[in-house]
Amino acid sequence: TTVPDWAAGFTVVPSAFKKSDMRVGGSIANEAMPALYGLLLNGDRILFKYFGYFSLGLEGGAYGTVPTEQKFFKGLFPLMYSFGPYAQYQLIFFNRQWVVPYARFRGEEVYYSFSYGVKDVKGFRTIMRADLGGMIFLNALDAGAGGDMDANYGIKRTYLLVSYSIAQELAGPDFSLNEYAIRAGFRFEY
Repeated sequence: TTVPDWAAGFTVVPSAFKKSDMRVGGSIANEAMPALYGLLLNGDRILFKYFGYFSLGLEGGAYGTVPTEQKFFKGLFPLMYSFGPYAQYQLIFFNRQWVVPYARFRGEEVYYSFSYGVKDVKGFRTIMRADLGGMIFLNALDAGAGGDMDANYGIKRTYLLVSYSIAQELAGPDFSLNEYAIRAGFRFEY
């Protein structure tokens, strides 16, 4: 396959911001903050293709909760929207490498809006995030299917990715959006 110029993908965060309690002023009625999950979409331009791939891109998405019976937290999805630029480096030693280590650094602007009890909480937060992980080259598992994806859709490489994500909020007077989470998704290079 030829070397790709662009990439797109999506990431799922099954347990986002699990250490955060976004209820200003503390707990209400001893109800725990519902678990959040996220779905993020991204796209980037691969700029440097020697000794690995370096790319710049944008990522955006939404975080929300599953439906809950808790009186104070009904209807929270979508709770937060996120958008921001990122830089990514993939450590590629040879063509058709099965496992590709990667690092991604990004800044996120997060808009949140929700209500609980009689309080409405909304605003913006800036988060700096680092993802460290690995990608499994799926084309190597079935070369025929990989060739079909290239011929039919122009997708040269497909990866399954898993990363450990560390987020540090720049400022937050009421609650913290600092995070340590596992993220998983797919990356398509074309």
